[in-house]
Amino acid sequence: MDGFLATALERRKTLKAAIGCVGVGLHSGLRASLTLRPAPAGSGITFRRIDLGLDIPARFDLVSDTRLCTALSLPGHPQARIGTIEHVMAALAACGIDDALIEVDGPEVPIMDGSAAPFLFLIDCAGTITSALPRRTIEVLKSVRVEEGAAWAELHPTATPGFEADLEIDFPSPAIGHQALSLRVTEASFRAGLANARTFTLAEDVARARAAGLAKGGSLDNAVVVDGPLVLNPARAAPSG
Repeated sequence: MDGFLATALERRKTLKAAIGCVGVGLHSGLRASLTLRPAPAGSGITFRRIDLGLDIPARFDLVSDTRLCTALSLPGHPQARIGTIEHVMAALAACGIDDALIEVDGPEVPIMDGSAAPFLFLIDCAGTITSALPRRTIEVLKSVRVEEGAAWAELHPTATPGFEADLEIDFPSPAIGHQALSLRVTEASFRAGLANARTFTLAEDVARARAAGLAKGGSLDNAVVVDGPLVLNPARAAPSG
């Protein structure tokens, strides 16, 4: 990813109004309050730890942890961390929100039901507005691959603008097994096929996660739990809406 394109036909978007929610942090187990607010054109997505009075921009180079979530940290301020940002970030990206201020009163975004759908609902309720400033988008100019163990991910250039995803997982648990999905990711396809996808975990991994100080707020209400051939909460595994 070597460059940015400024597209004259596409303009930056932000929220029309502020809107909030309250839930629990998946890993901290603490009550978590979040408010999505409009932001000036060109300011990007920023997390504000209102309990600390510190802002953490949602940038790739500030990612500090990817163990069972994505977390950002502010250099020079080790206490300034915000975790489990992936679902709210996915919803903002799907709706084309370029600029937003996300206020959180603790170290973690509330997990809600374990999917991006609640955050999509908040964005729909708040509404969006378009600015006069052109949107800058990333153009992938050459293939890039990253690996960790048996897992890998690749980015490739495409002949047409947009984001096309080929996804595949393979788990020994028969309730999950081998699954694959290919789609062009747009706001419509995100709403139809991705927004309701929920966090899942294997039953045998729950104790290990909690021993490591994680998943303290995890429950059958906010994660799909798989035990061998069984899904312990099948209603949560089924798409909603």
